Amino acid sequence: MPISVALYDTGQISGFLSMKDFLRRFGQRRADGTPYFNNVRSGLIVALLSIGTLFGALVAAPIADWIGRKQSIILWCGIFSIGIVVQIAATDKWYEIMMGRFVAGFGVGALSLLVPMYQAETAPRHVRGALISTYQLMITFGIFLAAVFNYAAELHQSGKAASWRITLGLSFVPAAILAVGILAFSETPRFNYRRGKIEEATKTMSEVYGVPTNHYSIQLELEEMRVKLEAESKVVNNPIREWVGMWIAPKMAYRLAIGMGLQMFQQLTGANYFFYYGTVVFAGTGIKNSFVTQMILNGINFGVTFYGLYIVEHYGRRKSLIAGSCWMFICFLIFASVGHFALDREDPERTEKAATAMICFACFFIFGFATTWGPMIWTICGELYPSRYRAKAMALSTASNWLWNFLLAFFTPFITEAIDFRYGYVFAGTNILGGLIVYFFVIEGKGRTLEEIDTMYLMGVKPWESAKWVVPSLEEMSGDMRQKLEAANPELAIKAESDGAVLNSSRADEKESDEVRRTEVHHGDGLSGHQTHHMDTDRGDKFGKDEDDSHDSGLGEHSSNAPSAQAGVRRIEAVSKAWTKTSLIIAYVTLLIIANVTSLEIQVTSLMAPFATSAFSSHSLVSTIYVVQGVVSAVIKPPMGKIADVFGRLESFSITVFLYTIGYIMQAGSNSVKTFAGAQIFWAAGFNGLQVLQQIFVADTTDLLNRALFATLFDVPFLWTTWAGPEVGKSILANTTWRWGYGIWAIILPICFIPLAVSLFMNQQRAKKLGFEVPSPFRGFSLLQILKNLWLDLDAFGLLLFAAAISLILLPLTLAPNANGEWKNGSMIAMLVIGGVLLIAFPFWETSKKLAPNAFFPPELFKEKTIIAGVMIAFFYFMAFYMSVFPYFNSYLQIVQGQSFVTAGYITRVFTFSSTVSSIVVSLLIKYTAHYKYYVTIGATIYLLGMGLMLVYRTQDASVGTLVGTQIVIGIGGGFLNVPVQLGVQASASHQQVAAVTTVWLTLLEVGGAVGSAISGAIWSTYVPAKLQEYLPATNAADWAKIYGDLTVSSNYTTYPLGSPVRLAINQAYQETMRYLLIGALCCAAPILPLTFVLKNYKLDQMDQKVVGNVIGSAEKREKGKSWRFWKR
Repeated sequence: MPISVALYDTGQISGFLSMKDFLRRFGQRRADGTPYFNNVRSGLIVALLSIGTLFGALVAAPIADWIGRKQSIILWCGIFSIGIVVQIAATDKWYEIMMGRFVAGFGVGALSLLVPMYQAETAPRHVRGALISTYQLMITFGIFLAAVFNYAAELHQSGKAASWRITLGLSFVPAAILAVGILAFSETPRFNYRRGKIEEATKTMSEVYGVPTNHYSIQLELEEMRVKLEAESKVVNNPIREWVGMWIAPKMAYRLAIGMGLQMFQQLTGANYFFYYGTVVFAGTGIKNSFVTQMILNGINFGVTFYGLYIVEHYGRRKSLIAGSCWMFICFLIFASVGHFALDREDPERTEKAATAMICFACFFIFGFATTWGPMIWTICGELYPSRYRAKAMALSTASNWLWNFLLAFFTPFITEAIDFRYGYVFAGTNILGGLIVYFFVIEGKGRTLEEIDTMYLMGVKPWESAKWVVPSLEEMSGDMRQKLEAANPELAIKAESDGAVLNSSRADEKESDEVRRTEVHHGDGLSGHQTHHMDTDRGDKFGKDEDDSHDSGLGEHSSNAPSAQAGVRRIEAVSKAWTKTSLIIAYVTLLIIANVTSLEIQVTSLMAPFATSAFSSHSLVSTIYVVQGVVSAVIKPPMGKIADVFGRLESFSITVFLYTIGYIMQAGSNSVKTFAGAQIFWAAGFNGLQVLQQIFVADTTDLLNRALFATLFDVPFLWTTWAGPEVGKSILANTTWRWGYGIWAIILPICFIPLAVSLFMNQQRAKKLGFEVPSPFRGFSLLQILKNLWLDLDAFGLLLFAAAISLILLPLTLAPNANGEWKNGSMIAMLVIGGVLLIAFPFWETSKKLAPNAFFPPELFKEKTIIAGVMIAFFYFMAFYMSVFPYFNSYLQIVQGQSFVTAGYITRVFTFSSTVSSIVVSLLIKYTAHYKYYVTIGATIYLLGMGLMLVYRTQDASVGTLVGTQIVIGIGGGFLNVPVQLGVQASASHQQVAAVTTVWLTLLEVGGAVGSAISGAIWSTYVPAKLQEYLPATNAADWAKIYGDLTVSSNYTTYPLGSPVRLAINQAYQETMRYLLIGALCCAAPILPLTFVLKNYKLDQMDQKVVGNVIGSAEKREKGKSWRFWKR
């Protein structure tokens, strides 16, 4: 529920304390007249909100029990808005701001109680943890928005009252969304039931669960509510006795201590140290624009919280919180050590690397917090208490959170002044202590009803055994245990007397036969849409093809078990049957390490390319390098897919790592632009081979519903390499040469590959020992037969046709402007003519069953409209990207904007960061909605909008914030496009065809990029020289070739200072050329949106690709809400 963005107010104050007008109005004056905030005043302004929230949380509980959860939410939105009005109306009295925050705090505190309570009392148990965690997600979203608006306001309204009043005024928006939006929702079923509104409660539960009102799951929970209510009715209601009785009720004092303690330790993790004082903290490290740093930290906090929603229901509460404590302990330990021992606080610029390291570990800390302790504490507190005491108990635990929030907010300035960054050691210690509290006292609530969790606490279940514990029936208990339990919880006796029900009846229901379930699930209804996954015979009329395109293309006919399956496919299927959980984890961890290495490598080497080509006085040929990469990237993917199908996955991985290593050795040792370009062939073959094999491996080991999520794992490293890459590149250039920027990866990657190779090899051997067939593709054949089979299996001639056609057509686009006679050059004409003829011949070859029995572009795939539309989307998406961002945007930033090498790298890679975050978001949305098409359409719209914004706002006088903003927009659009389109294409094929269809999609993606690079290179190499010769002053006209050919010359603001005639000429020439590129990019992006409507609207949880072996996710396991489990098909 988006209502929790009311806590946007908590994220504003960090930026306000550094704003000039806010300082002038509400700060104190030094002797020289400059304004400042002393520790007391800043502490009170920040912390009074927390005092208000403390009282708001306590007062909200009885009101919620009186008028209901829904009406209470509306009431407290009004209180919150009054506080905002008081703050906006403040003129020059600091206590006006303080009191306004105090009043707003009442609303924030009440909502922080009511929202998780509403979610806990309404949500189905199988998604309750994730739903309650969305409360924390929206808190992070609010804090992120506050950071963005602070930055924008300071940028555009610096020194004006609007700089902080606009940001404050925007607080009304989430409050209005909450107050109006809640009207569309029903009151919680448990509150309605307690008030005798049984029909309304039943209707609400039916809507939430998505099942009829007579479904057994609804009746089961209603019965549990009835039992609880009858027990409570025996107790006389008196407000004082209720509060006292809560403390003396069995196990309630224990649970209250746990809840209040967990909320205390959530604050003591140290997260708000960054969120409240982040701008001030990082200003102390010497970072000039700490608003940007704060925005980055809050963006990470928001983005990775989505993973927290996944973790809470798949790894449980206990494991996640303990792991999070250890992670945050390490991060704070390093942060504090670097800050205290390595950072020069008097002159931070002298220790720039230390400051960078601190920011990195602050980001790592926020990753750990946002995925574990941030969202999960609210989940646990929502589950911890029985219905009778839930409002009051949650009020106390929430009050504990805000009390410690106040204490930390108020005393942090004093503590940091006294012990500087050693404050981090305090948080490191409290994180370890918090992990111990969870281990010894917190019961696992994953997959349990609220009533079951209540029973577990009453029966004294050991927390470390709670995940595997099964509640016995009353009849199965010993007499003493039954008497104790009934004495502590009278409703159990009532329940036993009324119908002899079993406490764990909901768990017993999970063991019912599939036949019983099928009779009760109507038209896809059930606790989870996944329960109907294996009802294949009824799929057509059960789910209705008028709403979703069911996948009825007969995947079983193409099953990899069929004789047509190639040896490599049958080989991986045999290995998959032998997978153990440990070996699969080792494989994924190794692949994730490799992804980190290749991600950092691509960030570093993409910055090295301009320097490498400039070293050969050929900077303008940087686009030719990208064309070579694009062509090789396009043509290498199909053979790698075929090699994987023919030889096997281990053999294919080994080949790609070898090519990758050779490529980097050659690049590091190149002595001309020709040898450097030649080395791209080997590097691009290895790098892109790894890319396609990672995706094939994911397809081998996951089902469709989980595939998008696991595919995005290999994009996660971009969240940190995007920012670390330029720094690493700068360090390499400062200490060695660009050659080591390439050569170092030839050492690192082979070492990282060893665990994966060993894991795959050992599983092959294990599969043989278990008796599974592990075919050898060429055993028993002569050398001549092997060569013939390879020629046919790999479709070698088809690959040569395709590679030659693409290369001969694209390379002239960048080479012609520098050739003698340009486009009249005979070589250019010959290349284009031959390339065109080969491209025409290629489809005729591929469609011939006699010439190409194993075509790498199987013709039958292109009878499926989703595949056709998907590959076209990929083509235009990358084509537009390579005309707008790569390869010349980085150079443009250094030349026209005057940005440094590092800053240009950061701005360029904002796209990578934002697209990675959005791809994570969309993969989670796909997992939980089982749809993909809607997100493709959304992504296409955003991407097209971003291209238009770049055309308008990428100008000479554009601010860094504007440039970054447009990168973020196209990044979000790209993330929403890339993952679901690939998944939709894969969903249109069987397991035997997954490798082929994946390589086809990736190939067209790279071809689009190569075409975009070629066109951008042609535009750049045609217009930049012409414009330079047109605009340069007569005295410098002869320098155009030197300026054009060397980035270090054209970006040198010392030789050609800002405002000089030469600098004006250079900037105008490059600006006009960039405009031509962006017009072309917008035209290329235009077809994407209409193509999205051609895609079939598959319902992914109703599809089965017949993947063989132990895979992540399955129909059977998803019925029980355990999709991260193995299922043997």
